[in-house]
Order: sequence, then structure tokens, then C-alpha cells
Amino acid sequence: MPDMQTKAECLAAASRELLDLSNRNRLLNTPRSSSRSSRLEIIDELSEQVFRILVQETKTMTFLPAKEEEDHGGDADLQIYLPQPEEDAEKERPAERHLDEQLQTSLSSEKLQKRLLQLYRDARTYQEEQGVNILYLALGFLKWHEDDHSNRERFAPLILIPVQLSRKSVSTRFRIAYTEDDISTNLSLQEKLRSNFAIDLPDMPDVDDLLPSAYFREVQQAISQQSRWEVLENDIVLWFYSFSKFLMYRDLQPKNWSKDRSIDQHPLVN
Repeated sequence: MPDMQTKAECLAAASRELLDLSNRNRLLNTPRSSSRSSRLEIIDELSEQVFRILVQETKTMTFLPAKEEEDHGGDADLQIYLPQPEEDAEKERPAERHLDEQLQTSLSSEKLQKRLLQLYRDARTYQEEQGVNILYLALGFLKWHEDDHSNRERFAPLILIPVQLSRKSVSTRFRIAYTEDDISTNLSLQEKLRSNFAIDLPDMPDVDDLLPSAYFREVQQAISQQSRWEVLENDIVLWFYSFSKFLMYRDLQPKNWSKDRSIDQHPLVN
């Protein structure tokens, strides 16, 4: 029989296999440039204010299309932002467009409705077939590189809010709401940074204690030795992120078992 240290090492290795650390995993590498994707890029919004409205105040939000002449087809690389007249660097209060309950997009009204309808149908189908919700509003991204010589930027979401889309009828707007499920640490990213770069990604605090700006500062401090890495605080994306194996990973962590009923002593583990 293996000793306790060997069992612990085997258990840690088995649990890590539940986390996909390849670049196919959107939790590590969310494609941001393709306009054919079903993802919806939210532009010119503040993560702190979106979090306040959706999570802290539990309000719903709607989506605002771009003006027809400003439609860029959803390609983030083509987005052009011009500060509005009411924006003043000396003001402490955010601009009004950041305080309302509308999420701005770069899509025309027609393209926006098609994109939201696709997301709505796909989310409902997955919910019915798998029994879980995988639709999230990602607030803030870590822009990172595989190594010092890589020119390919990777984007990993930092705060993932579980949400649902709804509408009262086919003639009304889609609305987005926080499901009130847990907001958890991006464990795939945490393990990737720990194993590949010896970086400790901070744990997500409880939702009642979570402030996006404070969490982003912690992440920025953690990656400060990586010269080309950056925390994009106000990058926001609505898309599908799968945590299908997250519960199994969490259950395999010894810290989540009581001392008198340690997983290391479980007969199945032995």
C-alpha cells in the first residue's frame, strides 16, 4: 500500500487531470477576434458597475445595439471608441452610460437580436440536456502569453457571473440576470499559472466580499513579473464556459474534507 505522501501525490495528479489546461479550454483561451463566433462582446462598460447592477442589486440588464454606421460585425479588433462629451477625467462619478442598465455592443440591432437568440437557444438546449447552466458573463480578462517569444495573445476570464437570458415574448427585448449561483475562482487558470509559471492566482472571495476592482488589483500584483501580461479590467464577454468537472475537482481536495473523515483515508481512494 502506498504511504500517505504517495497517496496525496496521486490524488493531486488525478484531480489536476479534471482541469483541461490546453488552449482549447475557453477558461484559458477565449478567442476574441473571430466575428463568426457566437460570443457577444460588451464594449465601453465598467466591470465594477455591471457587477453592482447584476450581482449586488440583482437587477436585470438589457442590450444596446450600435448605431448602424458603427456596426463592426462583433469583431473586437475593429472596435473604435470615442469618448462621449459628458466624460471628464476629473470627475469621480462614471459617465451616465456606465450607470444605466443597458450593456453596449458593437452590433446592429438586427445582428444583436440574432446573436442573443442563438445564445438563448443554445443555453436552453444545454440546460435541458445536461441539467446545468454554462452561460456566463465574463468580467475582466488576463491577457497572457505562453512564453517570452510568443506573439499570440491569450485571454482568460477572471470573474465569471452565471447568468440567464430571458424575454417575455418574441417582440420584447432579451434581458440578462444573475442566477445567484456561486461565483468561483477560475480553477483552470489558477492551476495553469501555478504549474507553468509558478504564479499564485488569488482565490475569489465570497460574493458578498467581492469587489471586481480589488480582485483585479490582486491579480495584477500576482502577474507583475510578467512584462507583457496585462489585466484587462473592463473587457466583458457573454459566452459559454463549461465547469462540468469543477465539482469533482473540488470534492477531491483534501481541504474540503473533515479531519476525522479525510479523503486520504477513504477505502476507495486507498
